[in-house]
Amino acid sequence: MTALQYLKNKIIFCELLPGSIIDEAAIAFELKTSRTPVREALLELQREEYVSIIPRKSTRVTRVSVQNMKRVYEARILVEVPLIKALGPFEQPELLESLKQMQEHWKSMLGLVTTNENYRDFVKADMEFHLFLISLCDNPHLVRFCSEMICKSQRFWYLIISKMGARMELVAKEHIEILDCLLSGNMKAAATFTKNHILNSQRATGILDE
Repeated sequence: MTALQYLKNKIIFCELLPGSIIDEAAIAFELKTSRTPVREALLELQREEYVSIIPRKSTRVTRVSVQNMKRVYEARILVEVPLIKALGPFEQPELLESLKQMQEHWKSMLGLVTTNENYRDFVKADMEFHLFLISLCDNPHLVRFCSEMICKSQRFWYLIISKMGARMELVAKEHIEILDCLLSGNMKAAATFTKNHILNSQRATGILDE
């Protein structure tokens, strides 16, 4: 794993909490590498607004603001939903098999999510679901943009997920609805379900109408 991905995962899954100081030397020690790739990773994370660097003083994980999260969810709806609507029908057997496997995976989670205390695994699976959907688009620029918005919203969701146990089963059901539409070739319905799913997630965080 690269220093960039290592640090980003720590931030998304709140091992490095908003406002905390990042010890460059400690991260290099954990990764058994020099400080140069860590420093380069931190510069990239600053560009992506995950950290704030004050030269010769400190590097801190940025705080999550409600206003910024509203903008992230808005961006996801404006880009992710039309992206889903414009997809294929899927004809490649491997792709159809991947969709079916993901559908079975989420069906198997229906009886588990309400009692599962491992929120990290759930958020990771949720993030993988959305990253898989946008990877179906053949435009790498849109994929890159949507991937970043998904990561930012998942970070916010992970901060509060311990208060949202009931929402977890609904997430699984909404994922299955989207996959049902994709497998049946109804991309318009898949886009509608995707929009509702994003709005429901935003509403569950309590920031929709603030």
